[in-house]
Amino acid sequence: MTQSPVNREILALRQQVDQINKDLADLFMKRLEMIEKISRIKVQQELPIHDVEREKSMLKGTLEAYSNIPQKKWVKLFLVQVFSLSLEYLHQKHY
Repeated sequence: MTQSPVNREILALRQQVDQINKDLADLFMKRLEMIEKISRIKVQQELPIHDVEREKSMLKGTLEAYSNIPQKKWVKLFLVQVFSLSLEYLHQKHY
């Protein structure tokens, strides 16, 4: 049975989504590596691991690039979730 053009289009789009998922996972792993290095330095210097002001600044700075798009709310929710998961990861590493 031959796939319809719609099914081929869906398949091609799904392949792109699969690649984006992999890219996101790779970037998240890199982020975890970076924040782990930062947290080690903070522990050595007896600084708090969680910096609320830095988190707010990162969120604000990143969202400025998305200020005029309808998906801004979703980008913000995504970033807040990434920050939360990152902090949870660090807490499991250090506590």
